[in-house]
Amino acid sequence: MLLNARSIVNKFDELLLSVSVIKPGLVCVTETWLHTNIDDTTFHIEDYCLLRDDRSGRRGGGVCSWVRTSLMPNLI
Repeated sequence: MLLNARSIVNKFDELLLSVSVIKPGLVCVTETWLHTNIDDTTFHIEDYCLLRDDRSGRRGGGVCSWVRTSLMPNLI
């Protein structure tokens, strides 16, 4: 599942609903607009592992992915 969010903050509830219906193995979001002051727990999805890379130094950008834990993701 792929989403270009242009700020995931106000779209997270809709994303949760889509994930609960579709149950994808991988969810990728571009243009998250997240920053280090926003904690990972804010975007917790049950049975998924969150991986994110925020843009630093300016507004916008950033990517994140949720990988279903049953796929045993491992950050290298």
